[in-house]
Formats: sequence, structure tokens, C-alpha cells
Amino acid sequence: NILNAQRGLLRSNYELQDWAQVKTSATALLGNADISTDDQIVANFYIGKAFQADNNCDSSLVAFQQVAKLTKSELGAEARYNIARCYYLQNDLKTAETAAIDVVTRTPSYDYWIASAYILLGDINAKEKDYFNAKATLQSIVDNCKIPELVSTAREKLDQVTATEKSQSKIKDNKQ
Repeated sequence: NILNAQRGLLRSNYELQDWAQVKTSATALLGNADISTDDQIVANFYIGKAFQADNNCDSSLVAFQQVAKLTKSELGAEARYNIARCYYLQNDLKTAETAAIDVVTRTPSYDYWIASAYILLGDINAKEKDYFNAKATLQSIVDNCKIPELVSTAREKLDQVTATEKSQSKIKDNKQ
């Protein structure tokens, strides 16, 4: 009964987005010696989301990495994506790229997270001023993705990359 109550409390706090209580509830659940792997996955995932809401990438990385080790489920795919996104936000572009590719190769059955990882790869390429690959990656999502919100995001980012590339080439032309 205690485990069921802790699970329910954790899920309720998560649904309420009460991030401080999510951390407390998840930590309490993880403190039980006989919890299942599923409980470990959910508790760590929710802790990762709570730290992510606080813009604390370092702590969310630890929790999401634990989830990624334990599962290849959709939660694992989302955790892997969030790992890549954290590295991107920390401007560790090479690690972010490796982590985004990890989403694609280790959790191939979750289209939303795969497309999101490709969009992130487009962002990484754009930040590295590799406009050719950024545009190609984003265009592939626009052309092939079946998820309207991600197609819209990719299209917006593609337009931004194209505009940035044009402005960069104008700056180069003016310097010459």
C-alpha cells in the first residue's frame, strides 16, 4: 500500500507540475529497497523533468541518463532527447550531436522523438554555421514527417537558417 500511495502521489504531483513535490515524491519512491525497474524509470524521469523545469541541466542529465540506461521505451526515447537538448543548451555541441544520434539509433520506433532529434541536429548544424546540413536536415523533416507540429517547427527553423545564411553571405560580400 505504501508503494501504491507513493506512486500515486508522484503521478499527481507530476500532473499538477508541482516540481518541488515531484522531486520529494520521486526521491521517497526511489528510497524503497524493493521497487521495480518501472518505478525506477518513472521516478527518475519525473525527477529529470522537475530539474528541467528549474533549468537545471546538470541535475536533469543525471536523472535522464539513469532512465536511458534502464529502458528503450518511449520514456527512454524522451529521456535521450532531453539529454541531447541539455547538452545543446550547455553549448556542448559535439556531445549534443552524439546524444541526438543516440535517440535515432537506440529508440527507432518513436517517430516524435526521432523527428525531434533531427530538428535538434538541424539546430546544432546551424549553430556551428553548417547551413547546408542544417537546411538538409530540417528539409527532410518538412518533407517526410507525419507530425504536423514538428513539420511546422522544422519549417520555421528552416526559414530562420535560410535567412541567417543569406545575411551571413551578405556580410561576407560586403567585407570583400
